Amino acid sequence: MTRAVMVLLVIGELLVSTEAFAQGEEWEDPGLWIAAGGSYGLASTDCVRCSVASLSGFAAVVGFGGSASRKIRFGVEGVGWFQAGADTTREYIGLAVIVQWFPVKTTPLSIQVGVGGGRYAEQGGGNLLEASGFNLQIGANYDYYFSRNIAVRPFARYLFTGAGGLTTKLNRQVQFTDMNFGLLHLGVALTWVKL
Repeated sequence: MTRAVMVLLVIGELLVSTEAFAQGEEWEDPGLWIAAGGSYGLASTDCVRCSVASLSGFAAVVGFGGSASRKIRFGVEGVGWFQAGADTTREYIGLAVIVQWFPVKTTPLSIQVGVGGGRYAEQGGGNLLEASGFNLQIGANYDYYFSRNIAVRPFARYLFTGAGGLTTKLNRQVQFTDMNFGLLHLGVALTWVKL
């Protein structure tokens, strides 16, 4: 929950600063857009039968979509997170339908929300723990255009499964349905847009 609050505070700060420093010119809204990037990802898992674990690793995002209006973009985004420990490897792969909202016409800051599904896997000691279910995400993007069609996009995301969102299997046998997974990732993506 603290990570969600942190992301909301970052988004609020970005909104205030971009409103204050917004220039008079409006940016052009794209038609098609494609984005790909990497980030530092801090993940957490917890359930009734296990202890809370905070895990850091590498996360990657890939997305594409279109534009409904100057203020609304839509699309699909995939996220992958990976951590390799001494005895255990962990990964999360998810896919979500997303909407990006641009609250200030004079700046390419966007607030992003999404809903989708994903799979968490943990392998070690000859055992495979898997968990799958729905996820929600909230985040922010800011596109710095260095050419007409290409932008560097710093972003922040928090993805979470909600209360007891994942059905968990150990070696393919269902164990329990109360596992939660959260992923906070801060990174940079490269975005191509067709104006």
